[in-house]
Amino acid sequence: MLQPVILAGGSGTRLWPLSRQLYPKQFLPLTGDKTMLELTVGRLAGLDCAPPIIVCNEDHRFIAAEQLRLANMAHNGIIGRSGILWRDKNSFSEVVLTVGLEPTTSAMS
Repeated sequence: MLQPVILAGGSGTRLWPLSRQLYPKQFLPLTGDKTMLELTVGRLAGLDCAPPIIVCNEDHRFIAAEQLRLANMAHNGIIGRSGILWRDKNSFSEVVLTVGLEPTTSAMS
């Protein structure tokens, strides 16, 4: 079964003043009454896949959990990562750490 992984990182600096370091844009309802995180998880509805794993900044893991709880959206865990990889905007590193691959393992093989 497909295991979706949603990368919900961000530092809250590019959409200031709405987005802040402790409350970045992925947790804001920018286009309606749902947050970007809720909209992203909602796109999985109807697909034959497991509930997503959410990867976010360590400081935001409780915000993510609360938003998904209030929206009654299932997940397979929320992983909080330190901000160092988010600063580098290195999504591949986050995916490798999330799925438990060794950094030298080819994701394409």
